[in-house]
Amino acid sequence: MWTYRCLCFIKGKIIKEINFSFLYNMNKISVAKTKLKLENESIITIKGYDEMADWMVQNIKKEDEVIMQGELDTKMEVGVRLMKKIIR
Repeated sequence: MWTYRCLCFIKGKIIKEINFSFLYNMNKISVAKTKLKLENESIITIKGYDEMADWMVQNIKKEDEVIMQGELDTKMEVGVRLMKKIIR
């Protein structure tokens, strides 16, 4: 099934611990999901797959501020392509 995706650039704060899990019988092996609070107080779900999921688990924690490039899907979740932690 084809899903509509829209490229987006987002800045926000991680407000939930990362949930890492493995996928079975899928093209992707693993997924990391969490919630991101945007500057306008909106809360969105973000998810990274495979190598990005590993990077998120190792480098991102609750309360970290991040900037990211991703794809907004039809479920209003953002699949992370690139992510950087903001160091203050």
